[in-house]
Amino acid sequence: MFDINFRSNLWTKAEALPVIQSVLPLVDVLFFGKKDATHLLETNDEHDDIETCAKTIQKQFDIHLMASSNRNIEQSTLQGITLAGEKFINGKAYSYTVLNRIGAGDAFMAGFLHGLVKGWQLDAVTDFATKCSVIQHTTNEDALNIEENAVHNLSSHFGELKR
Repeated sequence: MFDINFRSNLWTKAEALPVIQSVLPLVDVLFFGKKDATHLLETNDEHDDIETCAKTIQKQFDIHLMASSNRNIEQSTLQGITLAGEKFINGKAYSYTVLNRIGAGDAFMAGFLHGLVKGWQLDAVTDFATKCSVIQHTTNEDALNIEENAVHNLSSHFGELKR
């Protein structure tokens, strides 16, 4: 498992790129963002969608399982994606309001790994991870601390009563 999570304030692209490129062929599960493909690895053009970026990285580095959260800023939605071999999963998009972005990517990754460990189907894993990230966006905390059943019960729209 590897999360690219490049931070330019921690090291330069010139320092990071050879290290990350040496690690990627060893990775079974990769968490990445579109900018990792377009700006860091430069495997894709900015106009490529997240699916194209995932497939390009997968092919270049022979990574079987990849996941990412895909934000739509204009619509205020978050959608998880997964690529497993040839199967691409576009998860459900959830509307959300950003109170705090800190830890949202970590919450997605933790939710994804939780679902894998539980042995869930990949569409359920992707949905659970997305819900974890959406919930984290609405907290003041840096880390998500929530029961599994509360994540499962997240309504597609906040404020909706679910009985």
